[in-house]
Amino acid sequence: MIRNGARKVASKFYAASGNSNVNVNIDFHFARGLSSLKCVIGGSQKGKGQYGSDSHQKDTSMWPSMALGMAFGAAGLTYLTISDDQLALCERPMSRPRPGVPQKAQETQSEVPPPPTLPKHVPYLIIGAGTAAMAAYRSIRTREVNARVLLVGEEEYNPYMRPPLSKDMWFCEKSLTQENKFKTWSGKDRSLFFEKDSYYCSPTELSASEKGGVAVLTGHKVNSLNTSTKQATLSNGVVISYDKCLIATGGRPRNLEVLETAGADLMKKVTLFRNIKDFRRLDDVTDSCKSVIVIGGGFLGSELACALGKKSTARDMTVTQVFPESGNMGRVLPAYLSEWSTGKVKSENVNVLPGVSVSSSRLSEDGSQVELSLSNGQQVSAEHIVVAVGLEPNTELADSAGLEVDSRFGGFLVNAELEAATDVWVAGDAACFYDVKLGRRRVEHHDHAVVSGRLAGENMTGASRRFLHQSMFWSDLGPDVGYEAIGLVSSDLPTVSVFAKSSAADTPAAVEEKTGESLRSETEQNKQTSTVVPQLPQGAGDKFGKGVIFYMKGKRVVGVVCWNVFNKIGIARKIIGDGAEHEDLAELAKLFDLHQLEAAAEV
Repeated sequence: MIRNGARKVASKFYAASGNSNVNVNIDFHFARGLSSLKCVIGGSQKGKGQYGSDSHQKDTSMWPSMALGMAFGAAGLTYLTISDDQLALCERPMSRPRPGVPQKAQETQSEVPPPPTLPKHVPYLIIGAGTAAMAAYRSIRTREVNARVLLVGEEEYNPYMRPPLSKDMWFCEKSLTQENKFKTWSGKDRSLFFEKDSYYCSPTELSASEKGGVAVLTGHKVNSLNTSTKQATLSNGVVISYDKCLIATGGRPRNLEVLETAGADLMKKVTLFRNIKDFRRLDDVTDSCKSVIVIGGGFLGSELACALGKKSTARDMTVTQVFPESGNMGRVLPAYLSEWSTGKVKSENVNVLPGVSVSSSRLSEDGSQVELSLSNGQQVSAEHIVVAVGLEPNTELADSAGLEVDSRFGGFLVNAELEAATDVWVAGDAACFYDVKLGRRRVEHHDHAVVSGRLAGENMTGASRRFLHQSMFWSDLGPDVGYEAIGLVSSDLPTVSVFAKSSAADTPAAVEEKTGESLRSETEQNKQTSTVVPQLPQGAGDKFGKGVIFYMKGKRVVGVVCWNVFNKIGIARKIIGDGAEHEDLAELAKLFDLHQLEAAAEV
């Protein structure tokens, strides 16, 4: 019996070494080792047998056989009480826990845990583990305190906030960001994650939890979704059924074809910026490289250009930014403000090349640089390239789920309640919804992910509410210049602007100091009124110090940008929602209190 157990254990040993003669080897070592052991126990009796004491003294080659035989025998006995599955568990490497990464159970020799089993059914399934998913599970648990919610996310992290990856995290110590933390503009340390690890339960414990809970299955992808049978098939083949499902798959960064088709070696020098890994990689690369090019002049590209420009002042690194628009954020801001923004980016030690696109790319002869040919004939090169040219919504589940994707904006088509099919909702970047004021839209900003995720969670628990919220977004060019926007903000629309002198309170850093919140979609909801009257700084007469830009369709306001004016988005949202026609926009601008601080400072 022990011999058979030993043979099974030895088969694993010899298979790993490529020896197919398993039975011969184990029988030989087992028999020889056992006989040798008998000889040793037998004492000093001399014998003429093959394994007698005389021969034992002369033939030392039996010691390896005896050792192997005894080892395999002991292993064979152990094998009788430990299953193959449990042995496999003992072979798994243990991982060191990291902040925001669910900690795996630690295996020990004295206690071997059973194989993990995922729930076969969950009441609430959320596909994706980003901001919209976070807002949804909070909403579900608020309305149904014992709800069981399972999130399936492709990243190895629990839900975290993305905005700091292109803003605050570039302006604090590396030791802090390595812990997935950042320092806000106001100087306060904050975790990148929405919840502590202890908030979540293990996916294997979710079904048995009497009080319900939220579990995150990280590092997995839902490959297909059957909305008829209400089943999701994971990338490992596991099938999970659900009662209600939310698709919050977000999007992936777009690439340029001239880079994508240039070969794998060139792409190793390209970062498509989106997540924690992208931030860490770019941060590490720019610790040593001497040149970097940022392609893209929108929010993300301009924020990263400013951040890298700031970093370059402390070391010998050149930063170049290229984009087809005439100025930074040229698709959103009116021409004069876009031009001013370009000057601001240049002042951050960035070589800005507007009005050009990338025609071709190749590696240099020594492979150390990426050489770009621009549409104006200019040649530029750098050791690393950052691409920030927009987002492609993740809609791969459309075919298997039988869901419709909008041909113009992308994203899953949803109704007014964010429902794409029976008991299937979509929120965040991947949702294409109908705005009763502004028409069909798809929005890729943090605030929209929060609000749409929250509403989807409410509707999954039976609220039947319509999505009427006008989401806002914000962008910072460092701690001193920032803006908040809402509605349709496009440089193709006519605009009317009202500006005033700026004060020490009119900066992103100041608003964080006052509110204690780095996510300005949250400061909008928890805004406070300050009684402090700051002193006007030198050069406060800048004509673009702070102001409000109204985007018009006829006499109706359809979008608003608050330039260095914070916590006034609620007013802008009401103006757009009212849909009234306005003759005197200067009078309308008074609602934003642009001159309030000026008057207070003059008193």
